[in-house]
Parts: sequence; structure tokens; C-alpha cells
Amino acid sequence: MSQIQDDYIDLLDVIKQLWGGKWLITIFVFIFGFGASMFLYSQDPIYESKLSFSLENVPPFYKVEKFSTVSGETDRSSTKPVRDLEKLFYSEEIFERWKENYMSSTIVYKDLRLTKLIDGFVISKDKGGSLIIWTSEIDNYHILVRSRQLSLLNDLYNYLMHVNNILQFKYDSQAKNKLSRIEKHYSKMTAMQIKRDEMLQGHSPQEIQTISENILQDILSLEDYLSNSNKINGPFNIKHPTIPIKVSPKSSLVMILSIITGGLIGMLLVLLRNAVGSREK
Repeated sequence: MSQIQDDYIDLLDVIKQLWGGKWLITIFVFIFGFGASMFLYSQDPIYESKLSFSLENVPPFYKVEKFSTVSGETDRSSTKPVRDLEKLFYSEEIFERWKENYMSSTIVYKDLRLTKLIDGFVISKDKGGSLIIWTSEIDNYHILVRSRQLSLLNDLYNYLMHVNNILQFKYDSQAKNKLSRIEKHYSKMTAMQIKRDEMLQGHSPQEIQTISENILQDILSLEDYLSNSNKINGPFNIKHPTIPIKVSPKSSLVMILSIITGGLIGMLLVLLRNAVGSREK
């Protein structure tokens, strides 16, 4: 009971000391708060918008490897078209051709490219120095655009749509060429020819039938892909960019932490001052 009373008296004594030094604590809170305000004033705010896209039509000539994730089974081949899209996006030749038709666009290629020139040396940009950041996740692809200029966001959207159309043309050409080669090969193969040629290689009739079915399946897959391709504007469904939001600096968090830090330092100095004064007595 005596120990509880002593702790209670000590706590009251600490509170009295802090109250007696409230002006010193207030001064430190003000100093740290003012310092945080000046820091925030000197920082350029960073706004971020998200430009999301999803794969609509997977080219059948990519090898599909399925693997399990928390959300379910996913096709690994879905990541390859994203890399193709990104590669075309950073092509200077493609950008400059697009720019010729969008003279009013505020984007210049140096804003997009992944390198910069410093003292005559070409170095890679870090994420902090890039206008856009590509984020490729499983079935969740998006570009983070560090800008609050709505005109620039709209230009990036139009350029990405342009690249998407080029990628579709590229995939369609590959699919048509592959389909043409397979159909020519398949048309020349009669059942007797397949049997004669394959039996010489030691294949059974069941294996010959499987080979024929696989070829037919490839033809159907390519035809389905081309049919779907005619109904969409590209292999990716690209959404309009979101409204830009401020991501840095976090003003409220900086101010709260600064005020708390100033208050804690002020309280510590008050307690130390009183402790030193008590010993001198």
C-alpha cells in the first residue's frame, strides 16, 4: 500500500514539474512545428495518378505455364505481353511518330526514357527520377504517373492506346503468318500420308491421331484469337487515369510527428532541469 502511495506521489510530482515548465515545452513544440512547416514549404509536392490495364486477348503462340497463387491458378504467359507493351512504349521511334500527330502534346521523349545524361555519362534513372513507374503484378498491371497535370495524363493515355494498337497489329501479323503456315502444312497431310510418314518413325496410330488433333487445336486457337482481336482495340483493356492524389510529403504526418517530438524533448529538458536543481539543493 505504501509503495502504491509513493508511486502516486511521484506521478503527481512529475505532473507538477511538467506543468511548471509548460512554457519551455510550448517553446519546443513551436520550434519543431515551425521547422516542420518550413520543411514542407521547401518541398515540391508529388502527386500520383494510376493508369490501369488488363490483358484482354492472350496470343496463343506464347507458351502457357500455369502456376498457383493465393487468388487461384494463373497463366505465366500473361506477363510476356506486358513486357512487349513496355518495350514498345519506350521506343523513341514509335514515340516520335506518334508525336507528329499530336503536336500539342506536352510530353517529350526525355520524360519517358529510362536513362539520363549527367556530366556526359548516360546512367539509368532511379524510380524517384522517373515520370512514370511500371508495376507488373499478377493480373494487376498499372502505371503510376507522378503528375497532377490532367493534360499530360490524357496524353499518356492516348500514347499508351497508340502503343496498344501497334502491339495488336504485331500480334495479328504473327498469328496470321503462323496460321497460314500451319494450314498449308495441314492441307498437304492426308490420313494416309500421316500414317505412312509417322509409322516409319515408330509412332502408333494413337500417337498419329494425337499429332493431328494438336495441329487442328493450334489452328482453332489462332482463329479464335484473330476473331477476338477484331472485336477489341488491342490486346489490353486500358482504363483512363485516376484523379491525381498527393503522396508526398505527407503534411499531416510530418506536423504531428514534429509536434510530438518537440513536446517530448521539452518535457525531458524540464525533468532534467528539475532533477539537477534538486541535487544542487
